[in-house]
Amino acid sequence: ITVTGEDGETYTYEVDWVEQYESANAPIQDIVGPTEEESLTLITCGGPFDYENGVYLQRTVVRSHRVTS
Repeated sequence: ITVTGEDGETYTYEVDWVEQYESANAPIQDIVGPTEEESLTLITCGGPFDYENGVYLQRTVVRSHRVTS
């Protein structure tokens, strides 16, 4: 994953894992809590869509760590 910061610098991250979590009981501290190294966590909607309530029932979480060049 490549991200360009407001400073114009490019930062590169390598994916460590991708997980699907039920949105109602996702382990929030594990997902957004502190990490041992500089990391990037991406969270988006995933899984089945609940048309009655207009929401996705899962969240897709991608965790990556920064790679130095």
